[in-house]
Amino acid sequence: MTIPIGQPPKTPKPSAGISLGAQASQPPETRSPEWAAWALVGLALVAVLVFALPGLRALSAPGAAEGGASSATAAVSSTATVYHIEASDMRFVPDSITVPAGQEVALEITNADAMTHDLEVAGRNSGRIAPGDTVTLELGVVDSDLEGWCTVAGHRQAGMTFSVAVS
Repeated sequence: MTIPIGQPPKTPKPSAGISLGAQASQPPETRSPEWAAWALVGLALVAVLVFALPGLRALSAPGAAEGGASSATAAVSSTATVYHIEASDMRFVPDSITVPAGQEVALEITNADAMTHDLEVAGRNSGRIAPGDTVTLELGVVDSDLEGWCTVAGHRQAGMTFSVAVS
C-alpha cells in the first residue's frame, strides 16, 4: 500500500469558451461565474414580461386612444339601467346604490379626482380611469348584494369602496 505525499494533482479549469450546457454538468466549484450573469438576464426578462405585458394589453385595447375608455363604454346593453358614479376626493359618490333584484346594471364612472382610479365589483374591473375620463362598467343582471373598491394600492384602505344593494 502506498500513501501519496503532497497535494493532489489539479484539474484544469474550463476555458471561457465553454457553453453553459457543458458547465451545468460540472461540479459547482469548477463553473465560471458566467452562469450567474445569464441567470440574472433570464430573471430580468421574466420580470419585464410579467410587468410590461398587462400595460401593453391596456394600450392596445379598443378605446385606449380616447383616454383609456374601455370597449364596454360603447357596448352598454339597451336594457341595462345606467347609474352615474363619480370618483372624487378618494371616495365614490354615491358610494352605494340600491337596485331591484334581476335588474341589468351598468355603472358610468367619471374620475373627477386629480389621480387615477378604477372600480372593481364582483370580479369585473373598469380598468384605470385617468383624471377627467369616464368609462362604463357593466355588471350584468344583479341578483345579490355586491361590494366594490378601487384597486389602486392603498385606496380601498383609505375608504374608496362602493356597494350595490338589492331590494
